[in-house]
Amino acid sequence: MPCMMPMTLLIWPNLKEASFLWIILHLHQQKTLLYAVASQSYLAFVVHRHVAGLRYR
Repeated sequence: MPCMMPMTLLIWPNLKEASFLWIILHLHQQKTLLYAVASQSYLAFVVHRHVAGLRYR
């Protein structure tokens, strides 16, 4: 699932690199549920924020 990596970078921009890599590996092992849920909720948040921004501009 390399396509998910940039999304995870956006979710945790302030973590140290070592912690970030550990989280990536940890989530990658449990990618069936946790990884999918995290990326999908982030996608939904971005889309919602974008739509709300267009609506109230």
